[in-house]
Amino acid sequence: MSVQTAERLERELLARAAQVHAAYAALAETLVKFDAVDGWHGYGIRSLGHWADINLGLASRSAAELFVAAARLGELPLLHAAFEDGSVSLEKVQLVASVATAATDEKFTTIARSASVAQLQRICSAYRKLDADDSPEALRERNARRAVTSTPTDSGLVRVVALLEPDEAAIVLAAIDARVEEAWRRDRDAEPDTPPTELSSRRADALVELATDGMLAGPDPVVRGERIEVRVHVDAEVLTGARHDGVCEIEGVGSVSPSIVHMLLCDAKITTFTEQLNGIFNLGRTQRTVNRRQRRALRKRDGGCRYPGCAMRRFVDAHHVVPWDRNGPTDMDNLLLLCPKHHRLFHGHAYTIEALGDGKFVFRRPHGRVIAPPPLRARTGAGPPAPGNPRATEGGAPIHLGWTIDGLAS
Repeated sequence: MSVQTAERLERELLARAAQVHAAYAALAETLVKFDAVDGWHGYGIRSLGHWADINLGLASRSAAELFVAAARLGELPLLHAAFEDGSVSLEKVQLVASVATAATDEKFTTIARSASVAQLQRICSAYRKLDADDSPEALRERNARRAVTSTPTDSGLVRVVALLEPDEAAIVLAAIDARVEEAWRRDRDAEPDTPPTELSSRRADALVELATDGMLAGPDPVVRGERIEVRVHVDAEVLTGARHDGVCEIEGVGSVSPSIVHMLLCDAKITTFTEQLNGIFNLGRTQRTVNRRQRRALRKRDGGCRYPGCAMRRFVDAHHVVPWDRNGPTDMDNLLLLCPKHHRLFHGHAYTIEALGDGKFVFRRPHGRVIAPPPLRARTGAGPPAPGNPRATEGGAPIHLGWTIDGLAS
């Protein structure tokens, strides 16, 4: 490839990046206006992020973070202008909006233009610690952000992330590391010539051991009629090796290899049933409440709350689409899972559900419109190219963190 071709492609990339940043600025501004007129409220929508997940193809958390940053831009006119002309990216805006004020708008906008994203992350993190807010409101907001989340990865592993206060994290890490050291001493004495395992892997083992010990020592919890347990769904032919394309998954986690299931079966209860037989889970009018086999089948079929875009997977209710007291049968095609909020909203006439058969359902607003994502169409030729230059003006050159923080604080 010639130097001229590379330079032409680089200019094109810079121009397109500026257009993307400017488009995000317009999207963020419109999102704030949409929220101001309560455009997303009603018919079972949990939040603006939930609405964006269904309608814009944005993850709920991404939309919420975009909205929070956009809402702050009214106080940061210089940063807003740089975002609108494509000079500053969404990632940079989100970083700066979380720490900047009207008094530091100019300084932070200059830094956002000159620094790379990685450099700006370090600067904002250091400044946030310098300018920490210990007011009751800030502490309540920090407490509300504490969370434990899990995300399946392409490798088949599951990423579990805990967001805790520093003192809480210290307790958790101390407990894990104490178990790691105990295991390390035990293994060293038993097999002194074995190469040491990576610390991160030992910590993973320790975390699982701590959780297992806690379950064995604690009470036997029951939530919404179901005992808390690890559930595995696997086709018999997959288990025997006769086929390789059937169901093999841990409920709430996702697909796993048959070898993991074989390991779990060494010490587990087994429930066998045949899902292919039509009507095996149907109770008709003989019983109002779902039985254990139906509830397990519903969990496998629905995965969690069936309301469009709802991410609730646990603590869900079995719901009759046609109410039992209106001659609705306790059959699988008349049953689905709803989280408590969407269950209440349904009975409050916030939306309706139509059963189509074969486990398919349509959700509608009270006036009949289907609650589903509309087709997205990009508008071509919506405007001239964005004038901004998204390239960091310092080109990634080292930025002295201490001097930068001193300049922001002065």
